[in-house]
Amino acid sequence: MAENEQRAPVRRYEIRVSVSGDDWPSAVRQLREMADHVEEHGPTCELVSGGYRSGGYVMILHDPDQSHDGYAQQLQDWLANRRREGGRA
Repeated sequence: MAENEQRAPVRRYEIRVSVSGDDWPSAVRQLREMADHVEEHGPTCELVSGGYRSGGYVMILHDPDQSHDGYAQQLQDWLANRRREGGRA
């Protein structure tokens, strides 16, 4: 992202996931295990995982002040700004 490029808005909860593996099946298995962990532990989940063939992390960001309507308006504004600047929307 360019220094002056505005970040797209996010909803109340944002789940960032990074998974890597030595092969595709290992990466997919890691992703499934991490999804199960997030579902089981809820929005306060923190996870860093590493093994012989795969690993990754989960970061959950929560903005309690974000509403659905607020997100929708921020998204419309962001898209309009991108179009004005000639970027892809």
